[in-house]
Amino acid sequence: MSAIVECIEGLQPRLEKHRNTDLKETPTRTIFIDPLLFALGWDVRNWDDVQLEYPTIDGKSVDYAAKINDQVVLLIEAKSLDDPLTDVKAITQIVGYAANDGIEWCILTNGVKYKVYCTREKGTAPEKLLFEISLDAAVNNGMTNEGVAECLLRFSKEAIANGVLDKLGEDTFTKNKIRKALGKMFQNPPKSLVRELRKAIGDDSIKPSQVQRIIGELWNEKNNLQISNTPISGEISKHATSDQLPGPSRKFQKGKKTPNNTYRLPILDALLQLGGRASANEVLKIVEEKVGPILNEFDLQRLPSGTDVRWRNAAQWVRLSLVKEGLLKSNSPHGIWELSEKGFEEVEKAK
Repeated sequence: MSAIVECIEGLQPRLEKHRNTDLKETPTRTIFIDPLLFALGWDVRNWDDVQLEYPTIDGKSVDYAAKINDQVVLLIEAKSLDDPLTDVKAITQIVGYAANDGIEWCILTNGVKYKVYCTREKGTAPEKLLFEISLDAAVNNGMTNEGVAECLLRFSKEAIANGVLDKLGEDTFTKNKIRKALGKMFQNPPKSLVRELRKAIGDDSIKPSQVQRIIGELWNEKNNLQISNTPISGEISKHATSDQLPGPSRKFQKGKKTPNNTYRLPILDALLQLGGRASANEVLKIVEEKVGPILNEFDLQRLPSGTDVRWRNAAQWVRLSLVKEGLLKSNSPHGIWELSEKGFEEVEKAK
C-alpha cells in the first residue's frame, strides 16, 4: 500500500498547483489519472492491461478499459479536473456503456474524485454508486492518506482479480436493501411483529398500539443518532470502512491499529503449516492464534459494515500485498490463499 500512499502524496501538490486553472481532460489524465492507475497495478502503457479509447455501441469511446486475462473488468471515464461529476447524463452514460458490454464495474473520475458504480444493481444510474473517494485532503475531514489508499485499493488490479470489490458490493448493497426494508417495516409494523414482541416482553399490560408506536420511535431514534454521530462529507463514501470514515468516532486512529506488517509473517507461516494452500478462513484462524495476544480492543472491533473485524480486514489487505510481491499466487481460486515458490523460500528463510 505504500506505493499508493506515495502516489497520493505526489498528486496532492499538483492538485494545489492546477486547482481552478481550467485543466482539460487530456492533461488531467496525464497528470493525475495515469499515475494513480499505474500505482494500482493497471499499466496504461500496456494495451493488454488497459485499452485506451474503448469503443462503445454508439460509436463513441470510454477513456480506459482495464483488463484481466484479456477480459475487460472495469471501465473508467475521465473528466476535466474541475468537473464536479454530478451530471446525471454523464453518470448514466458510463454506467450504460459498461452494462451494455456486460462489465460489472465502472468509474467516473476527474482525477481527484473517483466514483465507483456497480452496473448489476437495480435502480437509476446514480443509485448504483458503491462508494466515492477523493485525493483532496481539504475535503476529507481529517481522513489520512492511508485511509484514502485503502479505499482506492478496492479497485486495484489485484483486488478486482481476487473479488474484493465484488464482495464489498454484495455486502454493501444487500445491507442497504435490508436497512430500507426494515425502515418500512418499523415505520408501520405488521401485526405479526407486534404480537411476537408482546409475547417476548411478557407483559400483557402493554397494548399493541404502544408497541407499534415505540418500534417506530426507536427506529427513528437510532437513525437520528447515527446521522448526528457520522458527519460524512459528500466527498467520502458512506460505504467506506470505519478506518476510512471521518468524524470523531470513525476517524482513522493512527497508533491504535496494529501495523499491517504484523500479519505478514504469520500469514506465510500459517500457509506453510497448512501445506502451502488453504482457504482464507483456515489461514486467518491460525494467524489469530499467532497474533491474538498482541491485538488490542481497536483491532477486535467490527467494521460498520458488520462483515468482518478490523484485524481480519487488515490481514486480507496484507494478503494482496503478498500477492503483489509474488509471495502468494495471483491465480488461485476465489477464497483460496496459496504460497508461490518464492513464498516458500521466504518463509523458510525467516524461520
